[in-house]
Amino acid sequence: MAVAALYIRLSKEDEEKAYKGQESESILNQRALLLEYARDHGYEVYEVYVDEDYSGLYDTERPAFYRMLQDARKGAFDTILCKSQTRFSRNMEHVERYLHKELPLLGIRFIGIVDGVDTASFAGKKARQINGLVNEWYCEDLSANIRAVFQKKMREGQYLSAFATYGYRKSEEDHHKIVVDKTAAAYVRRIFTLCLDGHSVGKIAQMLMAEGIPTPLQYKRQQGMRYQTPKGQYSNQGIWSTSTIKRILSNPIYIGTLIQGREQKVSYKDKKVIVLPKEEWHVRPHNHEPIIEEEVFDKVQKVLASRRKSFGTYKAHTIETNLFAGKLKCGDCKMSLYKSSTSRNKQYNYYICQLYKKTKGAKCNRNSIRSDELEDLVLEGINQLAKQYLSKQQRGFLLGNEENMARSKKERMRLEVERGHVLQAMSQAYVDYARGELTKKEQREIQGLLEQSMRQIEQELAIEKQREEASEAKSEEEVTTLDYYLVQSLLDTIEVSMKEENGQRRITFFWRI
Repeated sequence: MAVAALYIRLSKEDEEKAYKGQESESILNQRALLLEYARDHGYEVYEVYVDEDYSGLYDTERPAFYRMLQDARKGAFDTILCKSQTRFSRNMEHVERYLHKELPLLGIRFIGIVDGVDTASFAGKKARQINGLVNEWYCEDLSANIRAVFQKKMREGQYLSAFATYGYRKSEEDHHKIVVDKTAAAYVRRIFTLCLDGHSVGKIAQMLMAEGIPTPLQYKRQQGMRYQTPKGQYSNQGIWSTSTIKRILSNPIYIGTLIQGREQKVSYKDKKVIVLPKEEWHVRPHNHEPIIEEEVFDKVQKVLASRRKSFGTYKAHTIETNLFAGKLKCGDCKMSLYKSSTSRNKQYNYYICQLYKKTKGAKCNRNSIRSDELEDLVLEGINQLAKQYLSKQQRGFLLGNEENMARSKKERMRLEVERGHVLQAMSQAYVDYARGELTKKEQREIQGLLEQSMRQIEQELAIEKQREEASEAKSEEEVTTLDYYLVQSLLDTIEVSMKEENGQRRITFFWRI
């Protein structure tokens, strides 16, 4: 019996259609359609993969789609059933990559039930490609239309963010307008006052935490909003960060100026954004009620500018790359470790739990490690890992031989191709002689030249082989120094914690290999 994977996708746009009475795209109806088709055509269902609220333009960002491809590569099923090609993808590049290349190589058939797409039919390939182009054009036109509408709304001063900035709330009469939230506005004024009183942003953060003033994340959630931020694990616990304080102090929205359109997507097919030049921003002064007077705001900007200047001068000679950026976690609270130093002369650098540091020990434990000790442990771990799991070629990569090995491999491949061409020319010369198109003398002369070329190629191939063997021999050595790329490539995370029973440090490595 054939085994099928059922793939279902619903985007925000499809949900809006469903609200207007077009229920055919809903998750429930797609599931019913696919299950009925599988039953009627004798398919055993391996799994139903569902991506809800995901665009059809992306592949790896759809979790169920990505998991389905992983299972496909393991041979878990031989057919993918989908309502239509558009449910599978609206990206022409993905149609070619998956429907016409990878899935056929894996022996997997794709069937779109409603639009009749079937990769078992070669005759339908052009139709699938045309469908892919039409779907892509649809997305491109839709993106352009949406952008035009947003540009118009920004020019009119309509507030387009999903959530109001801290200190404001959305108007109940018009959600494209913001009004002052008296409670949160008082917190904002407090922050500006503390800055003018001479307190640093770090000191302001500590004072706000001591006073129990909720962070923007906490406050929005207290109001029943489903608000999230990338680093919400800190602010959700009432921890004010210096970056949040700086952002509030430098935001002109508090003097009634609305600035929108600072960023723009590179392409409708890509989520990457670029920062636009200031002259292209949509700036609307006196757009809404201010919380801070312009005179106060200007004074704060001068204070911040003077601090940045002095701070930059002090830090100019101490900036260095953090080898373990994004890799170090506390073994207890799972939050990131913070890089610090033991004294003003910075004799030793060390990493310590951010939650412990920010709360001055009120939360979590003092899980920390010196940077030099950590580097030694990571070096030891990498070398053990390399000897146990990696091939000679991979060890050469770790030792910096990857460029030489890649160059040697590329040259060897070129020589192999050239060797094949010479062999083909030898064979063709013999055929031409047999057909009477070459005389015996001409055939011998050509054969001699080709044999000379072959000897040259064989000599060069021997040299490249020696180079590869030399690189592999060097790969028996150990890694002696760490660099950023090496750490980021091999390590997923490192957890640092203290064992309760004896107070000894515990380091846990999670490798990517």
